[in-house]
Amino acid sequence: MISNKYISYFYMGLVFTLILSLLFSVSIGYSNIDISTTAKIISNKAFGANFNSDWTETAQAIIWEIRLPRAILGMLVGAGLAVVGATLQSIMRNNLADPHLFGISSGSALGAVIIILFLGSFAGAYSISIGAFLGALFATVLVLCIANQKYERISAEKLLLSGVACSFVLIAITNLFIFMGEHHSSTSILFWMLGGLGFVRWEQIIIPSVMLICITPYLTLSYRSLNAIMAGEETAFTLGINATQVRIIMFILCALLTGAMVATSGAIGFVGLMIHHIARFLVGADNRVVLPTCLLLGAIFLLWADILARVLFAPQEIPIGLLTSFFGGVFCISLMRHKNI
Repeated sequence: MISNKYISYFYMGLVFTLILSLLFSVSIGYSNIDISTTAKIISNKAFGANFNSDWTETAQAIIWEIRLPRAILGMLVGAGLAVVGATLQSIMRNNLADPHLFGISSGSALGAVIIILFLGSFAGAYSISIGAFLGALFATVLVLCIANQKYERISAEKLLLSGVACSFVLIAITNLFIFMGEHHSSTSILFWMLGGLGFVRWEQIIIPSVMLICITPYLTLSYRSLNAIMAGEETAFTLGINATQVRIIMFILCALLTGAMVATSGAIGFVGLMIHHIARFLVGADNRVVLPTCLLLGAIFLLWADILARVLFAPQEIPIGLLTSFFGGVFCISLMRHKNI
């Protein structure tokens, strides 16, 4: 475990790794572009640098219009899902907590599918995002109502069981809609539900960016409440922390953040589960350092997962959700074999 006096250097290393991963992700593809050229193009377009334009307009369009928005979305989704996973595992005191287990991702997917199949682009480019937000909030309210109708006391065990049950029900409804929908649309939705970062444009990363910037600082600043709940209900009560109230607030914020990510990337699972355990192994259990670590590690992880999704069977691209599910499944098996869960 990394000592607290070295944590700032650790963060600097993660930021440096993230920047290199971003440049590598943007450079690699069907037409590989030199990393130095990639860095110059991004510097010219984003920061107004005056590097000599010794590249073609096609290369600049590929970098700026296609690959860079995709890579940034991958960073946002990885960071957001990792932070959500860390928060859920803390408030649930369950090492296997993940947005999928609590029905949040399933609710987001259902809302997005309803928009795609039945309502169309009623709000332009933000239609799917709105549907995913509403689906995530609906799933959250449903889980909370099932866990405790009067919200008097909501235990971690009730929330876990309620979330798993709602997740299965929402997935079944979503699959029914896909089965009943038009064949071409259903095929596109199926690929989207497996998770992917392709065909993203700059305007589509606005909502995930805003949600991550607004929600993550609040979660990080609430580290004392999260640490107290992790220590147990009695400890939280002794410190004057209302565990039920904190869980409800955190659950709703996690639903909003997950909805923003699912709306743009599809259902990508297991990121939150894996990254939190890796972060805790590296920096300990204090959420004051765990959440920022998850933010950076999640962004790095999904960048490299997207690279693998593009190059493993090139030129055919596989859904990134398949890779994260495979890695997540192997990780869970290893976790259960070596820990008492």
